[in-house]
Amino acid sequence: MSDPAEAAVIYLEPDDEITTVVRRLRAADAGRVILVAPGRTKATTSAMSLRLLAGVAREEGRELVLVADPAARSLAGEAGIVATASVAEARALRDLAPVAGGKPSGARISVARGPRRAPPVPPAPRERAVPLTAPPAGSLDETRAVPVPVATPAVPRASRRTRRGIPAGLLAALALLLVGAVAAGAVLLPGATVRLAPATEPLGPFDYELVTGTDLELQTTAGEEPTSVSQPVTGIREDRIAATGVVVLQNWNTVAIAVGAGTEVAAGDIVFMTDARVVVPPGGLTPEGTIAPGTESVGVTAVAPGPAGNVPAEAIDTMRTEPTASLLRGFPNARLRVVINPDPTAGGLVEDVPVVAQADVDAALATLRSQLDAAVAAARQEGDARLYLEPVEGEIAVDVEIPADLVGREDETAFELPATLRWTLHWVDREEVERLARERLAADPRAALEGRELLLDEAMVEIGPPVREETAARIPVRVAAGTAPVVDPDAIRDLVAEQTPEDAEAALAHIGPASVDLWPGWVDRVPGLRWRISIEIESAIVAEPSASASAAR
Repeated sequence: MSDPAEAAVIYLEPDDEITTVVRRLRAADAGRVILVAPGRTKATTSAMSLRLLAGVAREEGRELVLVADPAARSLAGEAGIVATASVAEARALRDLAPVAGGKPSGARISVARGPRRAPPVPPAPRERAVPLTAPPAGSLDETRAVPVPVATPAVPRASRRTRRGIPAGLLAALALLLVGAVAAGAVLLPGATVRLAPATEPLGPFDYELVTGTDLELQTTAGEEPTSVSQPVTGIREDRIAATGVVVLQNWNTVAIAVGAGTEVAAGDIVFMTDARVVVPPGGLTPEGTIAPGTESVGVTAVAPGPAGNVPAEAIDTMRTEPTASLLRGFPNARLRVVINPDPTAGGLVEDVPVVAQADVDAALATLRSQLDAAVAAARQEGDARLYLEPVEGEIAVDVEIPADLVGREDETAFELPATLRWTLHWVDREEVERLARERLAADPRAALEGRELLLDEAMVEIGPPVREETAARIPVRVAAGTAPVVDPDAIRDLVAEQTPEDAEAALAHIGPASVDLWPGWVDRVPGLRWRISIEIESAIVAEPSASASAAR
């Protein structure tokens, strides 16, 4: 043990923090250090601070003696620090427990006491003068003062002490010091953070089937909307009209000649046919001695329709039916004209007339179906929250009547087609389906694994296409989840306490990847105080099911 004469005496200030005292203790150049704490020094009012101080003394290999008031000496004894009431008594100590080898099994507390005081003597009762009644005749005529003891009532002294005799101010100071000590401990005491990601294992997928009316309710949404479409006409009918006119047939023969209907006459390459049978009277001699032909008018129509049949007057000059032409000339070798049109022919043209085509009707129906699709889409605006069943025939339809004579009807620009849009939708709540699917997995005996928990919140649910029946629907679902080891934070603290970060991480490897962070920087092991070990559990992500759902009840 060091010579007491070589002890270093450190006088503390009332506001010295524990960090200041630790620094001065480590800087002291002596084997024994006497800390003198006058009054209520901050660093000596907390058992936690004194334990920290004792630990630093052991690490530094120094003998530590505390000179303080009775309250601080009591706390020092709990922390394993020798405490005295005076510096002289501290210097006189010889048999301190060894500090370099570890915490002493019991600390000696030396208390210097003064001479015992006799208990205070209560004050004598006060006397007061009490006048007597008037004296009888012949007696003294003065009033005598007779001392009469009067008990002084006990007046409670104003006291700031509590019912147990502890001053209220002291309690408040202790509370503040305790808060400060806790804060100092949070900063100075070793701590560790253990981050652990439990190793997950896939479970499933498992296939189930939900039935509407039994497991969940089948909902219905219906609607009806009148509408119409104005469809442009794109059909064209080409009207080709033949030119018409009147020709005069001339008969140079001496007998009447019959000309049948359909006799061809021409103006160059433009051919006309007579519209009726006529008899042309014979010709005769004129007073001048010439022959005047007999004549007869008949209507003609161009063989080819169109504007080419519109020829000028006197353009028709040839009869193409030669036998009839020879009879009308009368003289075989004579070059006599047997037909002529006094006026131009007219009316020949080619005209495009708009008519309703089948393609126009099909386009109108396509427009109505688009309107129906838009109306159904608006009715299914909450599609993310609902699972709609595939409609059967007649549940979504366009009610429309198409007139029998619509195709081919002449129209200037467009035609109007009225209709009614009608739909009936059946659906189930998607979240309800997913919830029921997870419940099926939770109730499945195959998912109950000993020592592992089912990560139901992260379970992946795949919903297959519903199968419609007459009054219900079957919805196949596939559920895959993960499992993780059941983690007990207290058991983890017990497992890693007082280990190096490497050993602690190795000890947790059977649960999953782990990391251990220590603080402050000078700490090399996980603290033994369990409350200084923080546990952070990371959640795992479960992969989605890879295959499509197949029904398996």
